[in-house]
Amino acid sequence: MKNKGIKMPGKYYNFIYKHYRKRSEGIKGQEGFTLVEVMVALLVISIITVGLVQGTRVSVNTVKVNKEKTRAIAIANEKIELIKTLSYDDIKLQSEYPNWPDERTYPMLYESGYDIKYKVTEATDPDTGSSYKQLTISVFKPPMRVPVNVVTQIYPLEQGERDTTPPAAPTGLTAKAAGPFKIDLDWNDNTEDDIEGYKVYRDTVAGFTPSNDNFVIKVVTSEYTDISLTPSTKYYYRVKAVDTSGNESEPSLEASATTDAPDTTPPAKPTGLTATATGQTSIELNWNNNTEDDIEGYEIYRSTTGGFTPEDSNFIRKVNSNEYTDEEGLDAGTKYYYRIKAVDTSGNKSQPSDEASATTLTVYTEINLPFIFDGAGEYYWKTNQFSTVSAGNHYVNSWNLDLLEINGVDYTNTYKFQHEIPPSSDGWWYIHYKGSHSYSHVEIK
Repeated sequence: MKNKGIKMPGKYYNFIYKHYRKRSEGIKGQEGFTLVEVMVALLVISIITVGLVQGTRVSVNTVKVNKEKTRAIAIANEKIELIKTLSYDDIKLQSEYPNWPDERTYPMLYESGYDIKYKVTEATDPDTGSSYKQLTISVFKPPMRVPVNVVTQIYPLEQGERDTTPPAAPTGLTAKAAGPFKIDLDWNDNTEDDIEGYKVYRDTVAGFTPSNDNFVIKVVTSEYTDISLTPSTKYYYRVKAVDTSGNESEPSLEASATTDAPDTTPPAKPTGLTATATGQTSIELNWNNNTEDDIEGYEIYRSTTGGFTPEDSNFIRKVNSNEYTDEEGLDAGTKYYYRIKAVDTSGNKSQPSDEASATTLTVYTEINLPFIFDGAGEYYWKTNQFSTVSAGNHYVNSWNLDLLEINGVDYTNTYKFQHEIPPSSDGWWYIHYKGSHSYSHVEIK
């Protein structure tokens, strides 16, 4: 059935108006409403309309909230099943481990976009007197106003039911330096069906014993890249296999590797830098890619002075390709100079490239001929009304000027017939005027 609630007020407005008109016009044999009765009825209908619309909005919002709640409950139940695959001892009490489970060790217990919190407390079954762990999972995501809380109980397995057989120690562990700051680890997969993952341990002393002090990370695959290491340093590694019952193997045999010495060789300076104005406030830069394998990017420097030295004060941006369009605070009609440096993954910087420059396009104001101007200042004009026919009465003349350029050619303080000045490729004449005096003068007739 269609909801006719929103249409009801219009229907009743017509009804009330009809009967009011009968009363007001005094139609014989007809009864109607007084003006007061009409006003009261309209007020009641307005209140009903507002209520219906507001109720519709609330209903839509409720649907969204309920949808997120349903998803949150599903996520909580999914995480409960994952936690149940852990050994009873690995499920830590909040009183002893307030940050359990940390996201680094247990990334599978978290979900992007959701705020998930865990609380584990110890409880006692009143009937049997046996202890168990009570797990509360709180899941929240807007537009929910309050989180969803799901509670479950986790009991320890009876000794006869619990798997107490540890996996075999991992084999084939190798370590290989992958630069000054990284070491790649690899080992053979364990063959047991219930392997949950591997614990990686690291030390700078050979023959070390794996412990919480040298634990690095728990991973689910038989490889790992250890990062943020110190250059020219030897590291030793061992790994343990862990099954779904929480049993840990004996540690693997030790493997070691020495991180590479820090790279102190700078890249070659970039070549082929070009600058091309592409607008009144934009300049496009291009250059050749460096050939080194470890190039991380390029630093771009800019100045309005030729022969400048690249430094922090004129640095504008770091990019990872060999092109860039500069649109950062440029002024029209201004010449800019550029140099770039190559930067490698070790932070070494090349010598600056050769300089390249470009002048942003100028804003020219259109003028009509004849045109006469006197005064100091710098101006840019354009016109398409120059005469191209040999006639003595169409000329350009100027005096007391610092500069008068037309299409890039200098005509300062000279007399020239218009037909002797060729137009630009687009058929216009572009005029650059610069005068220092109130009596600086140009006339184009």
